[in-house]
Amino acid sequence: MTTYMMASISKPQIEKLREVETTCRTTREGMGSRQRKEGSYGGIPDVIHNYGKPMPLSQLVASLQIHPSKTSFVHRLMRILVHSNFFTTKDVPSNDLEIEIGYVLTDSSMLLLKDNPLSLSPLVAAMLDPIMIKPWNQMSTWFKNDDPTPFVTEYGTPFFDYASHVPKLNEIFNDAMASDARLVSKLLKKSN
Repeated sequence: MTTYMMASISKPQIEKLREVETTCRTTREGMGSRQRKEGSYGGIPDVIHNYGKPMPLSQLVASLQIHPSKTSFVHRLMRILVHSNFFTTKDVPSNDLEIEIGYVLTDSSMLLLKDNPLSLSPLVAAMLDPIMIKPWNQMSTWFKNDDPTPFVTEYGTPFFDYASHVPKLNEIFNDAMASDARLVSKLLKKSN
């Protein structure tokens, strides 16, 4: 963002843009992005939001549709998501007078709520869709050939040509762009 643009945007709007940047940057990061996708699209932000207060891990596990043999792994996923600033924690008393970790939404995870009019969930879904991830695995090959993009190296055709023949990709891309445009236009309107 240019200095001129920054000067014309208020401090609260700059903070919101930083939250958007955090969400997008964190989503793009290596291995953890898959866990964040599962954290987002497994419905975790919405489940915690609907709980209405810091949600203990035991309640979160009970609320998610997880195979019983996998419930012990939810704690690990949540540690990654807390470390990535998608959630924060707060100590909450449990029924047996013990203290349990409760999970709370952050500004970044609020941008992933399905009912949020400025939700970035469609953008995250598009960025982490296997169709979009596979070209990244072609980077070393792409650097050695004359293809214009890693997408062409993977699929043999430019992105928009491919999307015009793959309805799923076309839909997720259009949803992502609409989501992004809503958020950016709202921020730009506030800056005027």
